[in-house]
Amino acid sequence: MQWDKDAEQAVDKVPFFVPARGQKRGETEARQAGAARITMEHVTACKQRYQHHQENEVQGFTVESCFGQSGCPNRIDTGENLSKRLESLLRAH
Repeated sequence: MQWDKDAEQAVDKVPFFVPARGQKRGETEARQAGAARITMEHVTACKQRYQHHQENEVQGFTVESCFGQSGCPNRIDTGENLSKRLESLLRAH
């Protein structure tokens, strides 16, 4: 499917994890509208829908641990077992 130049440039500016998904959704949006080309209007509609439902679209986790073994006062575990178990559980889901 053909893309208008401004629509293509807009998708190229999004964060690294979005472009492929953005391109696919832009094409789907255009097809559903019966369009032969993806325009900025289609990209904008996808962007608005994504921003409205972002919490359902993007999920991520960050597991950080301090230097507990060297006496960090904020530690909740004396070793690496807890952080390794948490990371394993998060990767499994």
